[in-house]
Amino acid sequence: MRFGIYSSTGDEEGEKTELPTASFTLEDFEKIIPQFLGKISQMPPVYSALKINGKRACDRVRDGEEVTLTVRTIEIFKLEISHFDFPTAEIFVECSSGTYIRSLVQDLGESMGSTAYMTALTRESLGNFLLKDACELDAISWEKVQPFLPEHFALPTILVSPEQQKDLFMGRTVLVNYNTPSQEIPQSCAIFCNGEWMGFGEIQEGILSPKKMLGGDL
Repeated sequence: MRFGIYSSTGDEEGEKTELPTASFTLEDFEKIIPQFLGKISQMPPVYSALKINGKRACDRVRDGEEVTLTVRTIEIFKLEISHFDFPTAEIFVECSSGTYIRSLVQDLGESMGSTAYMTALTRESLGNFLLKDACELDAISWEKVQPFLPEHFALPTILVSPEQQKDLFMGRTVLVNYNTPSQEIPQSCAIFCNGEWMGFGEIQEGILSPKKMLGGDL
């Protein structure tokens, strides 16, 4: 985060305005941290994906519309200062779903009698998914995904040919030699080609429809 500069979007992408800011120390910054712990009220940024009557707030702002959002309650479980070198700082946050770090950074700046914007953001975890466990898309495998699925979520495996794989990536259905127990209800399945996991699909009466494909070279 960077103190003394206001960003219209709260991050690097916005229009920036420099505001007079008196220097302060790490000890000064640490004093205001406790007031941001626990359940607090937060105003979401207008440049957000929150929908107003079916249209994103950020799209309304870009179309020249005036946007008014409502304050929401979020929870900050942990807020630590990892690095401080005025006018910049790095913070570590554990928070509830729905928290906007851009808004948190701006509120921290205002509490120091200034303003601030988010210069960078790294998400280290989301639920049970950890950044340290992440891998490139090309390296993903069924074995990496399966542990995150509920125990009762046992999917049948469907093998397809390279030609069928191309059709699935194009959104087309393909005919496979597999019948679901109940022909009236589509059944989810894991799609493989040449031993590699391609994604998820649904199969009904021997017809495989793509639902979530992982990519590929067509």
